[in-house]
Amino acid sequence: MAAPSKIENPRPWDKLFPKAFEAGAGTLYERFSSYVHRRQDHQCWLWTGALDRANGYGQITEWLDNKRVNRRAHCLAWEFCFGPVPEGLLIRHMCHNPRCCNPTHLLLGTHKDNFEDKIKAKREGTSVMLKGEENVNSKLTEKQVEEIRATTDKTVRQMAKEYGVSKTLISAVRCGKAWKSFI
Repeated sequence: MAAPSKIENPRPWDKLFPKAFEAGAGTLYERFSSYVHRRQDHQCWLWTGALDRANGYGQITEWLDNKRVNRRAHCLAWEFCFGPVPEGLLIRHMCHNPRCCNPTHLLLGTHKDNFEDKIKAKREGTSVMLKGEENVNSKLTEKQVEEIRATTDKTVRQMAKEYGVSKTLISAVRCGKAWKSFI
């Protein structure tokens, strides 16, 4: 029985992202590679360089036309493997890890696709899209809403003080303007 033929390079990113690279190297690619902690192909390859404080994405500085430009690490990973990102599209993380630079965890998509991913994964920032207790801004539980609607012998002011919320919220719950899906 003949031995199976060896596949040339089934993982093109092996050439692009070496497992070890000399730190402090000069080109953007070399600097980028020195900050990627490569692990097994199915695992996240974490960015160990600078992070954007606002959202946790890896970033690296590039000089373009004598101007300093911060680039997102996962976008560079995509570009090094697959080429430029088409206009109107962005790079999404299937793993929902903003520090991940593993090209197998990245997908092209629209802003709408990315937002839908966020909602499906119930990640932070989706609070306005979630209903009831799942909304991180919710001040009340479903049980409390039921109690508020069932209580007729207390004033709005008394209820607000009891639940630690505003009179406006109690009033909105009672008349069905807030927590509409729980009427």
